[in-house]
Amino acid sequence: MDIPVCDLHCDTAFKVFIGKKITDPSLEVNLGCMLQGNIGIQVFACYLSPNVPQHQRFNLTLDMIRTFKREVDQYGERIQICTRSSDIKAAIASKRTAAILAIENGMAIENNPDNLQRFYEEGVRCLTIVHSASSDWAISCNDASPAFDGLTAFGESVVRRLNRLGMIIDISHAHSQTAEKIMALSEQPVIASHSCAAALCDVSRNLTDNQIEAVAQSGGMIGINFFPGFLDFDYYRFFINHCGDLLTRFDQMEQQAGANLEQIAAAFASYRDQANQRMANNTLSSERIIDHIDYIRKLVGEQYVGFGSDFDGVPVMPRGMESCDGFNLLKHQLRQRRFSEDTIANICYRNFLRVFKTVCG
Repeated sequence: MDIPVCDLHCDTAFKVFIGKKITDPSLEVNLGCMLQGNIGIQVFACYLSPNVPQHQRFNLTLDMIRTFKREVDQYGERIQICTRSSDIKAAIASKRTAAILAIENGMAIENNPDNLQRFYEEGVRCLTIVHSASSDWAISCNDASPAFDGLTAFGESVVRRLNRLGMIIDISHAHSQTAEKIMALSEQPVIASHSCAAALCDVSRNLTDNQIEAVAQSGGMIGINFFPGFLDFDYYRFFINHCGDLLTRFDQMEQQAGANLEQIAAAFASYRDQANQRMANNTLSSERIIDHIDYIRKLVGEQYVGFGSDFDGVPVMPRGMESCDGFNLLKHQLRQRRFSEDTIANICYRNFLRVFKTVCG
């Protein structure tokens, strides 16, 4: 039997919320491609823009979760929301994708820790602490002038609450000081769901060796992000030189959109299409994903690395990774590099299953 795949991060739930069907082939993660790519576990992140006004964040995120659940429920023979490790194993055994609900951006709780309980009751099992802008209680990796040291006392209480609930803490997008405080405080494994190794591509979104080692020491794992700008620094510089204006314009349009998600989606689609046109002659091989996996494997061990694609959330992808059926190519490349089948299974899904069982039960 072919090895199933776990992908720790995609932004498909946001696109479903604005009207896409999960069967839509224009989505990088869709039911057809999930079947072709043997996606056993897919973490669906409900992305909350930092520009959504404060008192609309919780309800909007709740609506996104419920909309996505209703969509998944229509295809119960192919995909199932899972909240326990036994559910995941049963879904994989029955050839269905185990869908795990996550929230990307802790601003969704609106500074009310009780909202974590409500999200948990809705089936959410993972929280990305912060996104592209700092919150009142957590500093983003994009913040050049942090207002406080990574995490406030309230932020620390959120970490403890997540541990008690049994929700996975995700430090992707977190400032180094934020990540350091979280990993010192958390009594449960911590993940970086969609980040890469800074040693191979030194950008703020990636993890230093010390951070990778701390994640491993927590018992967690890193999901490698497929965005070429996080995989290869030469590509990153070329992308910024040729598409930096598009990124700036997208940021401005997202700020102007506020809670208008249709405007955010339209702005991203324009950014994605123009970026792909400009980068058409400067693509990156998917082998670079394997380079990051191999680097982390050699640094801390094969038990602490996996995939965190960021499908439906970044403007461009490496060659061969235009949709989630590209995971077949990645498994082929792992085999070409003489990774054992046991190691490939660990990377592909067992590592996340271990973390999920430890934290969520």
